[in-house]
Amino acid sequence: MNHLRVQLRRNRKRLPWKRGPIAWDIAQRADLILTQLRDPQECHRPWLSLRASARLLGVSTQPLRDWIGRGQLTRDHPRRIALVELERFVGWLRDKAEPYVEDPLDRIYGINRGPTQFGKLSEARFEWPTGRPFLTTGELAELAGCHRTLILKAIQQGWINTQQRNRYGRQWWRISRQAWRAAFPFYFEESVSRLPLMPPGTLLTTRAVAEHLGRCGAPNASQRWVRRLMARGQLKGVHPPGKHQWQVTRESVLKFRQIYKNTP
Repeated sequence: MNHLRVQLRRNRKRLPWKRGPIAWDIAQRADLILTQLRDPQECHRPWLSLRASARLLGVSTQPLRDWIGRGQLTRDHPRRIALVELERFVGWLRDKAEPYVEDPLDRIYGINRGPTQFGKLSEARFEWPTGRPFLTTGELAELAGCHRTLILKAIQQGWINTQQRNRYGRQWWRISRQAWRAAFPFYFEESVSRLPLMPPGTLLTTRAVAEHLGRCGAPNASQRWVRRLMARGQLKGVHPPGKHQWQVTRESVLKFRQIYKNTP
C-alpha cells in the first residue's frame, strides 16, 4: 500500500503549467509583471500581501496558496510575499512554462490520477465492426493491439462486464459494445465494415471457415458446404503434411466473403 501511495505521489502533475492555463498566462505577461514589481511607485514596500500579489499576477488567491503549499513559491509571513521571491517565481515561469494541453480523461478521473493497471486498454483506439453487438476476447485483443490475457485480467477484476458461454466443452467470454464503452469511454465507435473479424492464422479449418461465413450471413453454412466450395475452386484448400484434414487459406476466405459485405 505504501509503495502504491509513493507511485501515485510521483505521478501527480505538480508543475504549475501542467495543472492549468494560469501559469502559462502569467509567463506570457512576465515582462510587464516584472516591470511593475521593479517600479517603486507601484511597489513601495519590499513585500506584497497575498491579495495584492494575486491582483498583480492576475489570478485569485487560491492558485497562490496552491503554489505555496507545493513549495514553488515561499512567503516570509502568513499573509505576505517578498518582492524578490515574486520576481524569482515570475522569471521561473517565463523561462520554464509550457502551453497547457488539457487531457480529456482529467475531467473524469481528476488531475492527480495515478497510473492505471489497464492503461493500454484505455489508450487503445479502434473501430467497432458494424453488425457485431458482441466480440470475443481474442477479437478485442487483436483490435486493441494487446495480448488476450490482459483483457481476461480486466474481466476477472471486474473492469468489464461480460457474458460467459460454453462452446465445445470450454468456457469463453463475449463482450458487448456497451460494456466496453462503459469501461473505456474514449475508444472510437465508428464502424467501417459489416463483416466480422477473421479468425487468426494463415490456414483455417473447415469448421472455423463455416462458423465465420455463417456470421457473415451465409445461409446453412456447414463443413460439408465448405468442402463443396473447395471442390468447385471457390475456396483454396491445402493439405498440410502431418494433418488428416484439409484446411482453407486465409486469402481465399477473405476474397470469397466479399459477396456478403452488403448483406443487411
